[in-house]
Amino acid sequence: MLQVVLFSVTAVAAGWWADGATPGSVAAASPAANAAPADIRRWIADLASDTYAVREAATIQLIGAGASAVPAVLSAAVDERLEVSCRAVRVLRMIYQSDDDAAIDAAESALEALAVSPARGAARRAAAALSARMLIRQKRAIARIHALGGVVKLETMVNGVVLTGEHGEPRVAEVRLLRGWTGGDAGLVEVKRLSGLQKVFVIEGSNISDAALKDLQDAMPQIKIDRRGQALLGIRGSVLEKGKGCQIDMIEEGSAAEKAGLDAGDTLLTFDGRPLGDFEDLIEATRAKKSGDKVQVGVLRDGQRLNIEVILGGWEDKK
Repeated sequence: MLQVVLFSVTAVAAGWWADGATPGSVAAASPAANAAPADIRRWIADLASDTYAVREAATIQLIGAGASAVPAVLSAAVDERLEVSCRAVRVLRMIYQSDDDAAIDAAESALEALAVSPARGAARRAAAALSARMLIRQKRAIARIHALGGVVKLETMVNGVVLTGEHGEPRVAEVRLLRGWTGGDAGLVEVKRLSGLQKVFVIEGSNISDAALKDLQDAMPQIKIDRRGQALLGIRGSVLEKGKGCQIDMIEEGSAAEKAGLDAGDTLLTFDGRPLGDFEDLIEATRAKKSGDKVQVGVLRDGQRLNIEVILGGWEDKK
């Protein structure tokens, strides 16, 4: 049986980075200070030199130039000359493994763009470079989502062991983008970097546009994006039959539902006087509510109809 667990930033401090590599701790060439544009252009040209030593020296210099070299190196990566393209991707890969956050960010974005480019050989090499860093890539994205005001839930076994993907990266069950989200549309790039993501909850007040969510859905067709209001009941369940309410399968610990005395197996029939035909009705009914609102919930339990008062919680309660 699988369950999910909230990823906490404190896990980083506690050493959850199992391979010992926090974001940006992998050693590589140190970025050269103040690489001039003219120098970068010369090194790019030298990638096509007939002399191996010149090509190799240019490659090393570009790696050392770090973030300042990335735009030019990205252009070189789609060069039709195989030697130039391969060396350019190598440069991006090595910058991506540096200990400079700005350089890592620039190289990661460049490799992502290259991985979906029509230059098939370069795209394949870029995708391989990203996959090779999937563990650290995922951990960096999770930490940044938290820093921007989101919540990440990891998929675990019942004993609490986090499930991992092909490269040892933690499998992500869901992301919650709360009303305190400061990343805006641009911050969704970190969500796109999560491997195995299944669901994204977008909470009212998170200030994310429909266009950005459509772009996220196009980039990750396997995920379900669910816009929600600020109030949270805290249940998971299923529809027995359309028009006959919502059966509670699980109550989230510490949730409004648990505090009100709702039980797994209960069927929700009404919410604040509104009939519930399915969970979409429940989602819509809670959309207009806020944390702290009191509502009457009509429940069918063991053949008996009950009215139970619930004080709604908020998504922030489950950080």
